[in-house]
Amino acid sequence: MHHVYLKKEDSFFINNTPVLGELFMVPGKVSIILGENGVGKSSFFQYLKLNQKDIFPKIKCNFTDQMRINPVNEVHFENILENLVDYKHESISFFDEYLSELKEFKERSLKNLSGGQNQIVKIFLSAYLGGDFFFFDEPLQYLDQKNRTLFKHYLKILKEKGKSICLVEHHFNLLEEYIDYRFVLTKEVDRTELKEFCGN
Repeated sequence: MHHVYLKKEDSFFINNTPVLGELFMVPGKVSIILGENGVGKSSFFQYLKLNQKDIFPKIKCNFTDQMRINPVNEVHFENILENLVDYKHESISFFDEYLSELKEFKERSLKNLSGGQNQIVKIFLSAYLGGDFFFFDEPLQYLDQKNRTLFKHYLKILKEKGKSICLVEHHFNLLEEYIDYRFVLTKEVDRTELKEFCGN
């Protein structure tokens, strides 16, 4: 189990208040961060991403955030794979098993893909690069039912492989069966607090 402790001296602030609390990640388990809109869930996600070398030393982290892949040039999915080969850690079997799902658009320019197509490409890139800890910020956004099911299968494979997973997801009820630990980010008077939620 890996703990992330957030103390005042860490100087991480959301909405001008320090973020205090704790997040833990467990091999083969999914932790989800919940909270009201605007409380700072995605800001916390970016904090983890930007400080991953200090927070998760010697751990290969894999982040899939909300930012769209939007290259200026006519770049295709296969071009990106070629450019990322040196950063590859350990491809998840999901990548090869379901790569055929991209056949309809994998040769199209990424900047011409729909929101859902762009999102599923990011998920496949996550599987291609591999890692030990996986982080997803709103992974279901723009996905249709078929690709939501595909992402659920990806989560199942990650859990079976003993990967530690952290999610921020508005539609968390759609992933209920895969979630093991719930954390809630709440805005208090003088701080933003992250703590484990043990209710139903």
